[in-house]
This record gives sequence, C-alpha cells and structure tokens, in this order.
Amino acid sequence: MKTRPRASASASSDVARRRDALVGAALALVATPGAARAKLSGGVTGGVPIENFQPIPGTNPPILYYDLQGASGATGGVPKGARVAVHYDLKFRSVTVGTSRQGAGVTGGTPIGFTVGQPAGEPGGPFIQAFNEGIKGMGVGTVRRMIVPPEYAYGPNEVMEIPANGTVTLDLELLSVAKDPITRGVKGAQE
Repeated sequence: MKTRPRASASASSDVARRRDALVGAALALVATPGAARAKLSGGVTGGVPIENFQPIPGTNPPILYYDLQGASGATGGVPKGARVAVHYDLKFRSVTVGTSRQGAGVTGGTPIGFTVGQPAGEPGGPFIQAFNEGIKGMGVGTVRRMIVPPEYAYGPNEVMEIPANGTVTLDLELLSVAKDPITRGVKGAQE
C-alpha cells in the first residue's frame, strides 16, 4: 500500500504566516484615516503632493480637492438646481474605471450632464454624490482633482475594479452651466 507524503510542518506554518501578514496589512489599511489611506493606496493624487489638497467644507469624511486648471474655491460657484455639463475621469489606484472622454472625434468623448443638488442615482442626478459636492466653487473651465472617500462614491458596493469601501480619484472639468434649461429663452423668464 502506498502512502501519501505528508506536508511538512514548516510549509504549513509558512502558509499561516503569510495569511496572518496579509490579514494584518488589510486591517491596517482599513483602520488608517482617510488622508493617510489616500497616500497608501498609490496613485490617487496623480502626482500632486497630498499636502496641496484641501477639504471641501461640509463633507465628512472630507473630500479632498486640488484645482489643476482655473483658480476656484470650495464654496459658491454653481447654484443648486443648475444643469451642468462636465467631463470626468474616475480612477481607482491609477486605473481609469470610467470616463466621459473616451470616443472618436475632435472633442474626444461625450460630456455628461446633471442637475446640481439632485441626489445621486436619481433621474437628472449624477451617478455618485461626489459630483454634487465637488462642483461647489467651480467655474466654467475649472478642472478639479478630488480624492473621494467611499461615502461619496460607491460605499459598501463593489463596482468594476473598485472594491467595497474603496477610495477613488475623480477629475471633473466644468464645461457649461444652464440656470434653468427649460425656461431659457422664454420671454419673461428670469435668467
């Protein structure tokens, strides 16, 4: 009768050590505060030093932003209820998972539109809440990079390459603003 060779105790303990190290690293990442976690996740700042990012007031945990083009702020800007057109690039650890810039032609893609303040996922609203928060203080032509905590992105949901509770990077370019697209050009309507 043939007997199967036994796995050595050292091989078994090596597997256990690797598993424990992996679990420890994962727990350390989860327990790390948002800004520090952004540093650890690699590539979220797109080469901009993390200390150059500012928090958007009223976001908790904070969405951090840095204006790549145009000098704006985090307050004022586009009024609630305005319809906007934007280009966006959504990334997780330097991997683009969504963009409006992909496409043929001179413009290089089709911008998306949403009504500022409309809840994410509802008709007329953006697909994640970070759009509503990030548009604050932007003017037409501003390009803003944001480090977005999961609370303003996909939360506990896994979406494409983005794991549950994943922090993402969102680049937003404000192309145009229409105060009230339905009454625009109607005699007597406020503009």
